[in-house]
Amino acid sequence: AKMTLSSAGLLTIADDFMIKDGGTIGVASTAGAITIASDGDTTFNADVNVGANFDVTGNAVIDGTALVTGVLTATAGSIFNGGLTTTGALLGGVAKILFRDSGLFINSSTDGQLDIDADTELELTAPTIQLVASTKVDIDGAVDMSSTLAVGGIADFADHVDLLDNKELRLGTGNDYKFDYNGSRLNIIGTGDAVVDITGDFYIDAAGSEILFQNGGTNNGRILMASTVF
Repeated sequence: AKMTLSSAGLLTIADDFMIKDGGTIGVASTAGAITIASDGDTTFNADVNVGANFDVTGNAVIDGTALVTGVLTATAGSIFNGGLTTTGALLGGVAKILFRDSGLFINSSTDGQLDIDADTELELTAPTIQLVASTKVDIDGAVDMSSTLAVGGIADFADHVDLLDNKELRLGTGNDYKFDYNGSRLNIIGTGDAVVDITGDFYIDAAGSEILFQNGGTNNGRILMASTVF
């Protein structure tokens, strides 16, 4: 037999309140809003609204979409812990993953492009950093290197190359030829013969009065510059 309990005021139960295994708790419009199984598992068959903190001490299994309209804060050392699907986690649209503030983030500003933005510095630290580009690597800005740049192909410079004073441009496997400027003089130093073979005229435009020929720093000959043709 069923018993109907009706109260227009507050119902207070001083002891435990139990329902049958697999029983439900609900309201007039949604009779089975809450179902409690025999092992204590509780199923909410409608939305659950939490007005204060929601603390979970065990695992939370979400078979659907978790919509966070505020801030999701994680204090655990590992958030996903390998729990993503084999296809990964999808961050739709132009949404960003922020770090510290709005100036540090990762997002996709347009389809086919991944953006990593930092308002001061982007640091990549690893024994080897490999950039694989099927077309080109486009660097828009100055490149400051404190080590060696090894180019296995052709280096094509669309503008001039600046070398500081007393820095050498070296040619050959054993640095057979070196070009440097010491602040007042251009030096060309080589260990073998030098051949100048051009199809046009060869000009030497010097403001000095003579061209000197030296061997080991000792003058062996010179050509005096004059206004007449020689």
